[in-house]
Amino acid sequence: MDKKVNPFAERDLTKRLLYPTLSWSSLNAFANYDRAGWYDAYVLGNKFTPNGAMQAGIDIGERLATDPTYLPEVPRLAVFEQELECDIEGITLRGHLDGFDKDTPALAEYKTYQKDSAWNQKKVDNWRQLDCYCTLIYKNFKIKPEELVITLTAIPVSENGNFKVERDERPIRTYKTKRNMADILKFIVWMKQTKAEMEEYIKNK
Repeated sequence: MDKKVNPFAERDLTKRLLYPTLSWSSLNAFANYDRAGWYDAYVLGNKFTPNGAMQAGIDIGERLATDPTYLPEVPRLAVFEQELECDIEGITLRGHLDGFDKDTPALAEYKTYQKDSAWNQKKVDNWRQLDCYCTLIYKNFKIKPEELVITLTAIPVSENGNFKVERDERPIRTYKTKRNMADILKFIVWMKQTKAEMEEYIKNK
C-alpha cells in the first residue's frame, strides 16, 4: 500500500508568502491585527511561532489530511492543502485551501475555536477568506463561486491539564455558505486597497 503523503511536509510558508506576494493570512494580519507583526513576518521573513491554539489547528489539520479515521464527521474533499496562485492586475495572490474538489466542485475550510461565540452562520457568510479562495478558484479553473459547495467546519479546542490546547468534547459544527461573482469583485477591490496601504506602510518604515 502506498504511504499517504503528508501535504504539510517540507512546506515553508514563511518563504512562500513573502511580500509582495499576497495571501489571506498576510492580508488579514495587516488589515485586522498587527501591522508591525505583519511587517516582521511577511516583509522581513522572520519565522512566526504559533501559539497553543494555532498549533492545535495545525496538528488537527495534519491528522485530518493523513488519518481518515480521525474525526470522521468532518467533511473531507479530494485534495488537502491545495495551493493556488493567480495574477490580478500585477498582484500575485497565493492561497492554500484546506479542502478542494475541482470535480464536485467544492471548497472546505477548517477552523479551530475556543470560545463558543467564535463562529456562527452570519460570521461564516461574511468571512472574507472564503471570498479570497473563491477568487483563486475562479481565476485558475473558471469555476464560478455560485457553482461551489462551500463549507466551513468549526472544531472546538481547549487547554488540557498539561497546558496543551487540544480537541475537546464539544460538538463539531459545519456551516454551509454561498458566494457569488459580486463577492469576488468586492474582494479584489479590498485587496487592491489593502496592497496600497501596505506599500505606504513599508515606505514609512
